[in-house]
Amino acid sequence: MKRILIFITIIYVLFLALTGSAWAKMGRVREYSIQPRVTTIELSSFLGSIKWIPITSPEQARIIVEVVADGVSQTGVRNALLQVRIVENIRPASILLEARRPALPSGVDYVEVNYTVYAPPGQFRQFKAQTAHRPIEIVSKFNAELTLINHNGPITLHSGRGSVNLQTDHAPIMLGELDLAFSSQVQTDHGAISGVVSFPPQGSFLFKTTNAPIELKVPQNTLGTFYLSNTLGAIDFQLGDDIYNGSNGTSVERSAEPVVHITTSNSTITVNEID
Repeated sequence: MKRILIFITIIYVLFLALTGSAWAKMGRVREYSIQPRVTTIELSSFLGSIKWIPITSPEQARIIVEVVADGVSQTGVRNALLQVRIVENIRPASILLEARRPALPSGVDYVEVNYTVYAPPGQFRQFKAQTAHRPIEIVSKFNAELTLINHNGPITLHSGRGSVNLQTDHAPIMLGELDLAFSSQVQTDHGAISGVVSFPPQGSFLFKTTNAPIELKVPQNTLGTFYLSNTLGAIDFQLGDDIYNGSNGTSVERSAEPVVHITTSNSTITVNEID
């Protein structure tokens, strides 16, 4: 029986080799240099990860674009790699790269385009990224306006200051240590939101999800009006002398501004002071 299985396996491998088919994973890489004058980055992928990693001088700032294809046909995978098109719009102060989704040849399971940005923490004033099914992660400390849009993939910040527009679904958003300077919104669906957040004296801020918890830690001297809404869930708000433990919804006014809306359902909202 064992000899028969070995014989069948050899015949199958020979068949794949003769027909140009086999389990295959291939990739290609391209590098774009980032000049010191570049302050705006916009990256778009139909499937793939996006990451900003900090560097220090004299390392050259750059973007690594990795295109990966996987499937059972070597010929199909090779053709898929060639069909991926990266649309470029490169100017002295900005770089825009957009990956266009190819039609998958027969025998190709998927194609993804991953971006890794290596740049100093203070390089960008605007950082925009859009992708699906893979993580977006800002490892670098930033002082910028972030617009990060994902689908079925997590968004992770480590630390930084500025304004944010973060959107995903069916995945968490982790804010790290976030010093908000202007009005911002953080939205997901069926995904948790968490982080250490500080607010400016003015502005409007939204943290929204469904069927998942929201947990924010804020400085003890945080001011503002908090609107807390939780359908079929619990609320735990403890900030200075303002304490609320209940369900459904409430508002806590410590000052007229900023205005902070926190909304979820079927889960918990927790707003506590930083330990």
